[in-house]
Amino acid sequence: GGKVLDYEAKDILLRGRAEGRAEGRAEGRVEGRAEGMAYTVEKLLEKGYSAEEISNMLDMELEEIKSIEEKAFSLS
Repeated sequence: GGKVLDYEAKDILLRGRAEGRAEGRAEGRVEGRAEGMAYTVEKLLEKGYSAEEISNMLDMELEEIKSIEEKAFSLS
């Protein structure tokens, strides 16, 4: 009986680790995309495009563009 319980516990542990890794990768991709979009927005703003133009070009919400703009230029 003990070996069956040990195997079941190990199986649960391995499944939990696999799910955790998959979840971490998914979160990392989302973060990476967000950082990439923020970088793109910053570069377009630096080139003189308006928030409205960028919103239309990238199909992003204007509020999101303005938020990125505030963060980017408040650090400068």
